[in-house]
Amino acid sequence: MAYADLREYIAALERRGKLHHVKAEVDKDWEIAAVCRRVFQKIPDEKRPVLMFDRPKGFDIPVLAGSLGASSEVYSIALQCAVEEIGRRWEKAQLHPIKPVRVSTAPCKEKILRGEEADLTLFPNPIWTVENDPGPYITAPCIISKDPDHGTYKVGPYRLQVKEKRKLGLWAAEGQHLSMHRRKYEAKGQAMPVAVVLGADPTIEMVSVTKFSPAIEEYDVAGGLRGEPVCLVSCETVPLEVPASAEIVIEGEIPLGIREPEGPFGEYTGYMGAGGDMPIIQVSCITHRSRPIYRAFFSQMPPSES
Repeated sequence: MAYADLREYIAALERRGKLHHVKAEVDKDWEIAAVCRRVFQKIPDEKRPVLMFDRPKGFDIPVLAGSLGASSEVYSIALQCAVEEIGRRWEKAQLHPIKPVRVSTAPCKEKILRGEEADLTLFPNPIWTVENDPGPYITAPCIISKDPDHGTYKVGPYRLQVKEKRKLGLWAAEGQHLSMHRRKYEAKGQAMPVAVVLGADPTIEMVSVTKFSPAIEEYDVAGGLRGEPVCLVSCETVPLEVPASAEIVIEGEIPLGIREPEGPFGEYTGYMGAGGDMPIIQVSCITHRSRPIYRAFFSQMPPSES
């Protein structure tokens, strides 16, 4: 049976001895990145744990890092298979995708913050490359967008700079699906609705970071990986559907024609990824589970989760 949510997956990691709780209080703006770097550099793959920072200073929200990329074994636990079966699981999922189902109520709606209450600073967004990144970044976003012509859903990971309480800087290369959708909305003279999902079922993260053709919907492939449909629920303020079991959902839109400085950011190559004038996301609503788990990808110097 597929994991119902991230929390069931975390419980499986704990049972396998693959989750390490950092119980000491940590500063989100330098200690989380420093500990992740040491763990990835000093501990070999076969022994490297997933990290749960239980006490980010000033927050009652734990930070989870490494829950897909700590090792091949961790990845296989996410797929509920042996390491040598990972390739076959992906092949089967793409040959036999499963369409999602819609639900009316969802764990991700336990708390709903609209308008001015939708404050990004309520979450422990870390600074990942201290003294180089311009501020906190959301590194594990599954960003949901929909083709305005065909209604096709796409899910992708694009770095998000936390600029203000209700504003995110967005970097997405021109050839990526999010930018393709944005250009279509701009051609119609419309703002583009988006939803940022953090802490979904691990298969959602897997398909998010995988390249598919524009016609393939990541939700369907995630269903194939799970062996069960992904449950989707409608957003509160934008016409999109998101995984019902997500820990955090940030709703908003990319305003027409606005560009602001974004970056640079310490990327997976170990170098600073260039910044520039990029679109923004104006946040309209945040929904989340009670005491949500904040999911982050550790990037920067290899080896890393990225």
